[in-house]
Amino acid sequence: MKSLLTSLILSFVVINACQAAELIAGPMVGHATPYSAKIWIETDAPATVQIKYFSNTSNYYERPWKFTPMKRGSAQAETTKEFPYVAVVELTDLHPHSEVHYDVLVDGRTIGALNPQVFYPLPIETENVKDGTEFMVAFSSCMYPSWVPHQPIWHKALQFRPAAFLYIGDSNYMPQKKSEYKTDLETIRYSMAAYHREVRQLPGVRALMATTPSYGIWDDHDFGPNNSDRTFEWRHQSLEMYNHYWPNVEPHDQGVYHSFKIADAEFFMLDN
Repeated sequence: MKSLLTSLILSFVVINACQAAELIAGPMVGHATPYSAKIWIETDAPATVQIKYFSNTSNYYERPWKFTPMKRGSAQAETTKEFPYVAVVELTDLHPHSEVHYDVLVDGRTIGALNPQVFYPLPIETENVKDGTEFMVAFSSCMYPSWVPHQPIWHKALQFRPAAFLYIGDSNYMPQKKSEYKTDLETIRYSMAAYHREVRQLPGVRALMATTPSYGIWDDHDFGPNNSDRTFEWRHQSLEMYNHYWPNVEPHDQGVYHSFKIADAEFFMLDN
């Protein structure tokens, strides 16, 4: 009887382990402010996502450095119930001069990090407008990861530790001919999600997204066929997927344009 009970318990544990959701993309730091940040991830099934973090208040944007006791925090969110299973966890009690280290938990299990998971909230505007606030941003386009799967330049960008990274279009390349889209809705949604995920599988991009507030817009290739426009028959699915995969300021149903501020500079990300 005892042996049977042990076998049943082990079977239950194995079955539940097999059914546990897995992380398949992310984490990515999305829109941030001096006091908050969005962390995006994707799993292979519906799940509860938790971010545990600690921060210290020494930040290379601030001179002279000021040191205060470290602080711990936690926030969580549920993934979408239908494919793709994505979640955005928002950290809302950050210090503007902090270094934030974080762990990702999926259904209570800590996910082993593939690279350092640490970021800086955006710098604040200085009181002395004349001096301004020094910071750096970087940007990219035309990545084409399926054609160029090894891209060393991302590691160069990481060395400069930009305050934000702007993905300004043609980050992925979907099929270029309209005839390739004559298929069913599920195939379209599945493949569009896969193209977005493919970008995040580049090692350098994965490290950048885990450590740097990231903002994205599309160009024709991440929207649909080459030189496509609003007449593209799957345009609504393109927008739906972009909103799933890019935690910009606020998703909306009119396009991917948005704006945000870093210190006293405002950035306008256009839908073109």
